[in-house]
Amino acid sequence: MNKLQNILVLLAFGLFFFPSCDLIDNGDDTDDGDVAISDCNVKRVVENNYGDDATRLALRSQLASPAKDDILVSSNLINRYLAALSAIHSSDFAARDSVFDVYEIHTTDFPEFNELTLQVDISKDWVQEWEDGNVLTGNSDVDGLVNFYGLKLNGFNSFDTDQGTFHLAELVSNDPLNIAALADRFKAIDGVFGASTDSESDIGNEIVIVDNGTSLEVTFTVGYDEIGEPNDCDGDCDFARSWIFEVADNCEVRFINAIGDSAP
Repeated sequence: MNKLQNILVLLAFGLFFFPSCDLIDNGDDTDDGDVAISDCNVKRVVENNYGDDATRLALRSQLASPAKDDILVSSNLINRYLAALSAIHSSDFAARDSVFDVYEIHTTDFPEFNELTLQVDISKDWVQEWEDGNVLTGNSDVDGLVNFYGLKLNGFNSFDTDQGTFHLAELVSNDPLNIAALADRFKAIDGVFGASTDSESDIGNEIVIVDNGTSLEVTFTVGYDEIGEPNDCDGDCDFARSWIFEVADNCEVRFINAIGDSAP
């Protein structure tokens, strides 16, 4: 496991111990003090640039909860995490500039929330409807899922391999969904052999949120192999730098600390 992955695992399980919430790193990307955000309104620039991040963070939280099998992603949770990101974006800490302006840190592309690929049996009449480009198939189970979750047929492809011919249907949604749970629903239908997503990218940067109920601990991490080349890793990242914030429910923000290797 590389250094960035180690940091993310420790953060996810709360294994870092901070003697003080105001513990300050000696680097030049930190400063102390509290900043109060006047309200929890989400800035449009944050909504436009970090909406997908908030959705992934909400889905990750959902997958680790009793609601892990729910297909709809909680809009309340998405809005909560988006508000936290906006509050940090509005703060005046030097670390805020590092994570948003200097390194432009986002979540890795996992988990998927709006695209699903199904391997299907072309001998089924309903599958042939997808092959012809029709989203509705005449199969009540398939069409029920398509209609209820607003799915669209984004493409249908067939290709030959040494193991035979594979037929793949790609479905997309406008609204964020728990694609893993949706895939399980489709896999229970006769004519669906399997389901997959193509959403995990190489780790270069990451955002992790630990929800403590009355506050959120938000960690931004940038990975790198060489100084001066952030978010550029040949496979696993050799080095990682993290900045940790706390956002209270009243949108008051505190910068906690910066940890890990030197900033790239």
